[in-house]
Parts: sequence; C-alpha cells; structure tokens
Amino acid sequence: CCLVAVTALNMVGLIAVVRRIILVTAQIEQATSINEFQRLLAELGVMAGLVVVLTIALFFVRRTHRAERETARSS
Repeated sequence: CCLVAVTALNMVGLIAVVRRIILVTAQIEQATSINEFQRLLAELGVMAGLVVVLTIALFFVRRTHRAERETARSS
C-alpha cells in the first residue's frame, strides 16, 4: 500500500529530474553569456544531487519494506 505510493512518487521524481537534466544540457550548449552558463551549470549540479538523493531514498524504502516483510514471515 504505502510502499507502492512512495516508490511511484520516487520514480516520478527521478524521471522529472532526468528530463530536466536533458533540457539543461541542451540549454548549456546555447548559453550566450558566462552568467547564464554558470547558472545552468549550477542547476545541473543540483539536479545531479537530486538524482543521487532520490536513488538512495528508493533504495532505503525498498530495503525497509523487505526487512519488514521478512520480520512478518518469521513471526
């Protein structure tokens, strides 16, 4: 129940972040000023960090659910 909702939300977040990374990468190629380039590069760094955080969150949610399931089986 809750695992499906959290996992789905994490996956939607990951897809959105990856989509934004692709768009920002395309925008970097067309940057006309150094300030715009630096802003886009900073945004790209933040998006990369979000991918890492969301992936770790997904890992821990699944691991916690697996541990709870094994504990319920052994009881």
